[in-house]
Amino acid sequence: MTGHQDFNTGTKVLRRCIQVPDIRQPSKTGIDVRMRSRRAQPTRIDARRQMVQSRRRNQRSRRCRSGWGIESGRVATEVAMNADRSAFRSSKTRFVVSLTLWATAALAAAPQAASADVPYFYVVNSGTRMMAEVLARRTDDGAPVVLWPHYGGPSQQFSVQRLSRPGNPEPFQEQWFLLRARHSGKCLKTNGFRSGAAIVQDTCSGDASQLWRLRAVGMTAAECPTRAPCVVGRRTVLENYHDRGRRCLDAANGQLPGPPEQGAGLQAWDCIARFSAPNAANQEWELVDVQVWDAPFVVR
Repeated sequence: MTGHQDFNTGTKVLRRCIQVPDIRQPSKTGIDVRMRSRRAQPTRIDARRQMVQSRRRNQRSRRCRSGWGIESGRVATEVAMNADRSAFRSSKTRFVVSLTLWATAALAAAPQAASADVPYFYVVNSGTRMMAEVLARRTDDGAPVVLWPHYGGPSQQFSVQRLSRPGNPEPFQEQWFLLRARHSGKCLKTNGFRSGAAIVQDTCSGDASQLWRLRAVGMTAAECPTRAPCVVGRRTVLENYHDRGRRCLDAANGQLPGPPEQGAGLQAWDCIARFSAPNAANQEWELVDVQVWDAPFVVR
């Protein structure tokens, strides 16, 4: 050894080779020692890393005890995102579904027909001045509706329950509505989705077959006698919501070009496209308040 020649160097050598005794491990000489070199001792960096890890574990433990940890925050975020997705999907619901839901809500909120405050109307054919009537005052589902002269009975009177989209009101003449019979509380509908389908009464549900709307069919320039713009020549039809107005309320008529006859069944038929259509008289209707009806004067 050179330790006795160079104290400083010898000191370094001894520090590098010294064995620290420990009572945990017996040595070959019978003395309890543990061999540990300086290289195996924890460094200052290792101690700092352990302290940081311990601090993080303590923080996670406190969050979990408080009921709000990393996982719970992630779950809450996913729930909020799912709610946003659901709201976006619901905003894209088709108009027909939305309109049906509004109709159902309106039916649930509105009292049944029988209140004196509810206005009632006749559904009047403008050409014949006869009106829609539930046949024989029947109250059952599926009872047919026919054209009949006015006599003022409750089976000829209908309340108009208008529907409009919330937050986006439509013009009065473009609103869809239900026609509810006064004597039965049931609504007029098309019994099928084809030309010639009978008009019947049924329990009010607000589906597409029960929704109606007034629409004007005006004269074209070619139909005007003076070839000038026509401002008064028009007919009013009652179109059904199914197929968005493809079919309208029509009185069956085998006597064209004559008007429909008393007792003619009401049906859904392709809407007229022109004022001068040959079957225009079958589809021209007015809603007349029962309180202002004044036969035999002209329907107002």
